[in-house]
Amino acid sequence: MKYAITPREDGGSIRIEGRTRGNMLELTVIDDGPGLRDGNALIEGRGVGLRNTRERLAVLYSEKHRFAVLNSHPGVRIEIGFPLEKAETGPLPAASIKSPAAGTRVA
Repeated sequence: MKYAITPREDGGSIRIEGRTRGNMLELTVIDDGPGLRDGNALIEGRGVGLRNTRERLAVLYSEKHRFAVLNSHPGVRIEIGFPLEKAETGPLPAASIKSPAAGTRVA
């Protein structure tokens, strides 16, 4: 997928990776944009979405989580880790399974 990454008009790419390691779920989001001009900009909490994510992880998992925003030259790399919680197995209730409406395009 290509998304416009400021200030690049030609777009860029965003890669999302996930894996389990021991009892942790680790997610990584990487873009190939210009990176952080001021490496401390996100650490100081000026990004609302990332700040909200950081605060939510702290509330849910206390010190048992990881959240890091890093310059990856080019781009930015965000690393998130939190305890893996396995869902109970079994069939989903019929009411929770939804089919797309007729004529709806599914990506």
